[in-house]
Amino acid sequence: MSDRRDSAGGYKPISDYGVIGDMHSAALVGLDGSIDWYCAPRFDSPSVFAALLDSQKGGRFQLSPTGNFTTKQSYEGETNILATTFDSKEGRIKLTDFMPCFMEKGELKGFQEIHRVVDCQDGNPGLRITFQPRFNYARGKTIILETREGCVAKNQRHHLSLASSLKLLVSDKDLLVNDFRLSKGQRLVFVLKWGNSSPTPAGKYETSRKLSKTLSYWKRWVSHVKYQGPYRAQVVRSCLVLKLLQYAPTGAMVAAVTTSLPESIGALRNWDYRYSWIRDNALSVWALSEAGATREALDYTRWMINVRRHSKEKLQIMMGIGGEREIPELTLDHLEGYRRSSPVRIGNAAYRQIQLDIYGILADSMYYLHRALGWTTKQVYENLVKYSADQAAAEWEKSDSGIWEMRQARPFVESKMWCYVALDRAIKIARELGYDDDWHRWDPVKKKIKTEILSNGWSNKKKAFTMVLGGD
Repeated sequence: MSDRRDSAGGYKPISDYGVIGDMHSAALVGLDGSIDWYCAPRFDSPSVFAALLDSQKGGRFQLSPTGNFTTKQSYEGETNILATTFDSKEGRIKLTDFMPCFMEKGELKGFQEIHRVVDCQDGNPGLRITFQPRFNYARGKTIILETREGCVAKNQRHHLSLASSLKLLVSDKDLLVNDFRLSKGQRLVFVLKWGNSSPTPAGKYETSRKLSKTLSYWKRWVSHVKYQGPYRAQVVRSCLVLKLLQYAPTGAMVAAVTTSLPESIGALRNWDYRYSWIRDNALSVWALSEAGATREALDYTRWMINVRRHSKEKLQIMMGIGGEREIPELTLDHLEGYRRSSPVRIGNAAYRQIQLDIYGILADSMYYLHRALGWTTKQVYENLVKYSADQAAAEWEKSDSGIWEMRQARPFVESKMWCYVALDRAIKIARELGYDDDWHRWDPVKKKIKTEILSNGWSNKKKAFTMVLGGD
């Protein structure tokens, strides 16, 4: 595939990006070897590189040949390690990008590092490094300082270091551009590390060892995916992406690693999806469990139980990946947006919305775990199953924002249906576990919801269910 830039202000198509991550954060790497999106130390932290949202101001970290080249990109087998190969008249370069992650002493080890390995496979090509961090969504001034082993970048409380196996020369306070000439068989290593520390010699970061252990970690994880049907390669890749979206310290999953990518170019529906929606999480861990990877569902369930046990307030439709309840929404007017599709938003005001479907989706996923894994403890039942049914029974008649997150609440039929599901699944679990008082209390409400949907949520004219009660 040829290297290309979109004509709209230097933006690449979204399909020209691969993703790497360590289940704490993630980075998008373009076909041109440019990291155009990276937030640290968490998925929802302020950006370090954000050329994805402003090609001029956002900042990037690019490694690519000098002159013209063609490029192709793929993952190293069934892993989340990304390989980009550049071909030019001068030779061939392979770039390997990964974020180290593997188990040590029973826990996932996090390093807050990005390793970039450059291997010259043929010829004597030129290599250009462009290092342009722009902390905090390109707010404030980022300063780059040269060190013996690389460089450091600072912006108020934000710091990171870049270690290099070759000497880096900083000629500008906020931009590093260096050219090198490679020889066949030569390897260069660059290590980006978040945090307030100076770079040590590149060899001290043990890139080869971490690469080997990270490869092994992903291969071992994929071995749990038992699916053997059609399109297995695509199913496995989808599972790897879903796993990458999980925030390891809690088990919560982000809906996306990015913010403000428009639903259509030039439109206004640009939202920040770096948070944990109950709906998205439940369906994602359900999909992983169906494929054979069940640990993620258990981790997410434990996190939801902890959220419920430590808060007397109702579950929100979405939370921060650390359990944060308030996610204030701001507009960053200084960034032009992907392909000039403004506004750029951080935070998401939808956290205030009522979406009644979450009770049914949560109860349905717990019912799946109950049937497939037999994993329904007293804590699961009381904090999630019973809670979902009680809330559905109390709130089903309310209007809500629905799955579409409408700013004006309406009596959506789909939301009523999910309240019915919440009660249906909870009743089945309660019957099996002997919680007779609970299911006797829920059963009349379940029947009432069904009657309401069939009476006022069905269009005889269209022979279909309506969007809202009484609609057509």
